Amino acid sequence: MRVVDERNEEGDLELQSPRVNGIENMLQFTSWCRLGIYEMDFGWGRPEWVAMNFRFYKNIVVLMDTKSGDGIEAWISLPETEIARLEFDPQLLSFVSKIY
Repeated sequence: MRVVDERNEEGDLELQSPRVNGIENMLQFTSWCRLGIYEMDFGWGRPEWVAMNFRFYKNIVVLMDTKSGDGIEAWISLPETEIARLEFDPQLLSFVSKIY
């Protein structure tokens, strides 16, 4: 188990760094769509809402299905200055609907 834990820690440290495999300012994307996250039941019922903890991750976008299944949520971890730019980007906003 120690070897697995060490490899997981190495992977986490790599994701925390804005420099991955020699590339600076790399933006990573991953999709959790169609994984059935809202269908999982560990004995206390299905989740009401699924969220991502970005405390240790930088420059990453995670796509997830909405609970209703009729849309996609994008969880984005970027520096505040970049988020501020995204919030007012007209091209991006043409594809976005705010739910909160």
